[in-house]
Amino acid sequence: MEEIPDTPIYCTANAVKSIEGQYGKRGWNFHVVKTGDSVDIGNGKKLIFVEMRMLHWPDSMATFMTGDNILFSNDAFGQHYAVEELFNDKADQCLLNKEAMKYFANILNPFAPILTKKLAEITGFNLTFDMIAPSHGAIWRENPLQREVCCLGERLSGGSGDHRLRYHVGRHHEDRSQNRRGDSPSES
Repeated sequence: MEEIPDTPIYCTANAVKSIEGQYGKRGWNFHVVKTGDSVDIGNGKKLIFVEMRMLHWPDSMATFMTGDNILFSNDAFGQHYAVEELFNDKADQCLLNKEAMKYFANILNPFAPILTKKLAEITGFNLTFDMIAPSHGAIWRENPLQREVCCLGERLSGGSGDHRLRYHVGRHHEDRSQNRRGDSPSES
């Protein structure tokens, strides 16, 4: 920012507090945005912001880009998983789903009610989602609102979800191991 001090920084009010807490008040060009605020970026496209507080940081925010229909979801829909080809349709589906569920269980499960509310809020904008790009993990481009992505929070947040998650991840792993040997899951 010292090299480009007038560059606008679009973020939540909590992000301003965090950044200034880490770097001091330097007079940077903050533009505080809230859910539903938007910024025209040209070429008929705009960014629409959704505050995602505590998913999983106090300053979290998702951003939707119209035209390309991409939801930059921050930590929601992420995984601690590196996919060389970047996209969900190129990844090993069993491993990707396992990693997505593991990430949900370890990072987002405590905030599942917030996630469920935010999913409803985002889908309430009646936007078309062609891609969901989390901050880390595979980018969901093929059927981005698939069951494994969007319904994850709904399936697991009705209560603690822990026992169902452990069963599902364990069962998914068993099915994958059996299929490598040529067995079908129904034969076990």
